[in-house]
Amino acid sequence: MVNISEAIKLGENLFTSGDLDNALIIFQNILESNPEQYEAMNNIGTIYYLKEDISTAESYYLNSYSINNDYNDVLLNLTDLYINDKKWDRALPFLEKYITKNSDDVNRINQLATIKMELGSTIEAIELLKQSLDIKPEQHSIKDILKMLKTSVSEAMQASHNQTFISKFDKSFKHRFSVCMIEPEGRKHAHFLHDLGKYVCFTFECAGYECCIVKNRVFSDRVNIIIGGHHVDSTLQVEDIAKAGKFVVIQSEMLGDDTINNWPIQERYSNVYLPLLKKASVVWDGQEQNRYRLKKMGIDPVHTQFGYLPQLEEIKHKKNKDIDFLYYGSITPHRKKMLDALKAKGGKIYVDFDSTAIYRNDLIARTRVNIAPVQSPELNHLTGTRILYLINNRSIVVVEHCKDQGYVEHCFPSANTDEWVDLCIETLKRPDLDKITQVYYERFKKLDLSHEVNKIVERL
Repeated sequence: MVNISEAIKLGENLFTSGDLDNALIIFQNILESNPEQYEAMNNIGTIYYLKEDISTAESYYLNSYSINNDYNDVLLNLTDLYINDKKWDRALPFLEKYITKNSDDVNRINQLATIKMELGSTIEAIELLKQSLDIKPEQHSIKDILKMLKTSVSEAMQASHNQTFISKFDKSFKHRFSVCMIEPEGRKHAHFLHDLGKYVCFTFECAGYECCIVKNRVFSDRVNIIIGGHHVDSTLQVEDIAKAGKFVVIQSEMLGDDTINNWPIQERYSNVYLPLLKKASVVWDGQEQNRYRLKKMGIDPVHTQFGYLPQLEEIKHKKNKDIDFLYYGSITPHRKKMLDALKAKGGKIYVDFDSTAIYRNDLIARTRVNIAPVQSPELNHLTGTRILYLINNRSIVVVEHCKDQGYVEHCFPSANTDEWVDLCIETLKRPDLDKITQVYYERFKKLDLSHEVNKIVERL
């Protein structure tokens, strides 16, 4: 059995000596036998960063963070990666998280103050610099910066009678959001909602709001956006969420009278989940039948649509693609029927149910045509985050016609149930497959719907 600690130490020694290629091999071997080894993921990210492959570095860092979001090295690596690219809003949550655990690191506190200044949050920057000087008073350059900021604040307040100053220098403080992913210990498939979490967070950021993503944590100084609320398992947890302040629930499941997703009847549904929805400041739901049901419960839901997000371009496609058709997601009876029909016509399909993003994205990178059969004839809604994520990442996806696809149907080929299999085969055989894939991507890239989040903000 491989001793992980020794292997990591060996890889780090090679890295320190400048032998990046052999260090990379060591860390990749570690991941092959231990796919959740976050230290190796982080180190691979650093190697790619030094090789100036920033996109791949970011992907490994984010995957390391998704496994252990308390790992200091990856928090700082993500911070530095985004700062170097002047993506101040992306760096912010990682550095804030680091500082909550390392509150005496004056260099990083000063760095956080710089980010706050870049984002226009001058008041918060001043408080951070004061904190830094309390820890280490002999920082003369920091004293000079603090004096300058205080002067600018005073002048701005005098010129604008306070209100304009607050708008100019501290806009982000008024609208700060946090996406809270509810992931109970041992809940195997909680990662299914990670793409939705990124969509929500990045859409808020593109709309000009500050937003971060955390797991199982709410903040009193942010509007908390709850994803995976159906995983909340006690009334006490509901109260904790409500006590923190205003919150939004992103309702992603199919609602029934006494359960979700046609699962067996659950007491938790009526005793925990419905009270959570009713206490929320805003409930978002993407499905028409769900919104109708929510209204009958006295809840007025909001529906927003997602579009192109540059932050979600994560996949680097392979030059030689060895997968004809890829379907990832749950297999319902209808989906099995459609996939079997495609196989019967010679379609070679790779089916993946629950791989985490690092493995799933590699499958996507190897795939010529992605496919998206609907859940059932009755539940034929657009599986938005899956389909949109693929298009956002320059992948073609053949969609079985959904009743709510209208706003985005120009971005992918689709067909009714009886024609869908043939369309899949025809798409795979197209001599201009790469070209048409790019055409669909370019259409989607023009679909900026970040302003849609204002439907939520207006309710707060």
